[in-house]
Amino acid sequence: MKAVYVIRHGDWQIPNDRLTPSGLAGVAQKADLFPEFAAVYTSPMVRTQQTAEIIGRQKPQADERATRPYPPEACEEQIAKIRDTHPLGIAGALFSIPEAHSALQAAGQKLVQLIQEALDCLDDGQSALIVTHDGTMCAAEYVMRHKSFDTPLHHTYGTVEGYIVDQDMRIRKL
Repeated sequence: MKAVYVIRHGDWQIPNDRLTPSGLAGVAQKADLFPEFAAVYTSPMVRTQQTAEIIGRQKPQADERATRPYPPEACEEQIAKIRDTHPLGIAGALFSIPEAHSALQAAGQKLVQLIQEALDCLDDGQSALIVTHDGTMCAAEYVMRHKSFDTPLHHTYGTVEGYIVDQDMRIRKL
């Protein structure tokens, strides 16, 4: 069975887009829980690439389809106000703003496309890794489960958490 592991990056520092020392240690602690990967993809962000190099044990291929959602600029102030207080963080903030839904849906569709292409490139029994962002992961999950983006978000993903998508596009949590 082919599988794509989709995980969130490790704990990072906002101003410089790098994993914190504790983030690096936390990712390294979880690395042995993952199989060997035939291919590794990330968003262009440094924090995802650092996470992927540790978990995937190889240099990842950056792909824009794994990047974070980019909502309209008009939403940025609203997101900034609620991201730190929303119980689901930035992903919860994004999903709670209707004007951001089209950007979330687009990000989710792009990640699903990358997942499908990764599966197509694998041989039977192989796995691929995609390290991305929680908002993008949740959006892709909505797309794969055919959920409306008007449906409230009930969960998100912590650092180095995620799900596995099999060759039949079935999702299961790690």
